[in-house]
Amino acid sequence: MGALLRIAHEHVWRRMLREVAAAGFDDLSETEYRLFQYPGPEGARPIELARRCGMTKQAMNYVLAALERKGYLARRTARGGGGRVIHLEKRGRKLIAALRSSVQRVEREWSAQVGEPQLEEMRRHIIRFAQSLGWRAWMS
Repeated sequence: MGALLRIAHEHVWRRMLREVAAAGFDDLSETEYRLFQYPGPEGARPIELARRCGMTKQAMNYVLAALERKGYLARRTARGGGGRVIHLEKRGRKLIAALRSSVQRVEREWSAQVGEPQLEEMRRHIIRFAQSLGWRAWMS
């Protein structure tokens, strides 16, 4: 089952990278793209993003600095002064929209292949499974 889920994930991931690069977002590395995976970096702290991406805080700060220079995001002091949080800039919001559009195209293709009711049933099962693993915060 894990291999099958990985195959689907890799298909979507490669497709997104190809399509957003063709749409003008070709200045990012795969590591930088990974920050924009669901749920995205908006409002997150650098340490949280480092955990999501499986890297050190120092490495994440290097990635964030590059994304700031490219105009995708900004690190700002959190309300109440509790550290820094990520805010998307206009280019970052456009990238998120392009990534979502790419995923929606893939899902429409899958729906045409297996049928919309079957795809929705699969989505419901995967969501329930993910929730049982503790990923409730990402489901909203």
